[in-house]
Amino acid sequence: MPLPYPRALRVPLRAASSSFALTRYIAQTLRPRNSELGTVAATYAFCNDERDFAQSLLERYTHLWLFRSRQSMACGDFLVVDVSSPRITRRRVFALELKQGRPLSHGAGGAGWQLRNVEAAVSELVAAGVVDSRTPRVVLAGDADRVTQALTTWPGELQEP
Repeated sequence: MPLPYPRALRVPLRAASSSFALTRYIAQTLRPRNSELGTVAATYAFCNDERDFAQSLLERYTHLWLFRSRQSMACGDFLVVDVSSPRITRRRVFALELKQGRPLSHGAGGAGWQLRNVEAAVSELVAAGVVDSRTPRVVLAGDADRVTQALTTWPGELQEP
């Protein structure tokens, strides 16, 4: 049975500016019942450093789409898709777990438990036509500044499958 709400919700810049803006966006996009809105919004809510990360990333890098993971689903904090190419076969998806003050770790690192269901979230992006099932996945954990630097300077060109 499908989940009533996605494991990862695309968050545009306008929704990353405040808790109110995110809640309003969730109400318009997911359309939960009024009695459920607070609970649903809480599952996608940002803490302050996550909001700062989201806002900064979306303001500076328009070729990246940011998806907020449902915190109860163990899909990391965010999924980021590089949409520089209109061809989904040439896109890349990053699963992120932000850890204040921690060095960058490629792979689950010290955040394996929080990232155990990343593939399920990526499968939803595949079903939505955002990425291809063969899209390269990169898992990063660490401090927001280090993660941002890695996202925007990740090595290697994508090869045509």
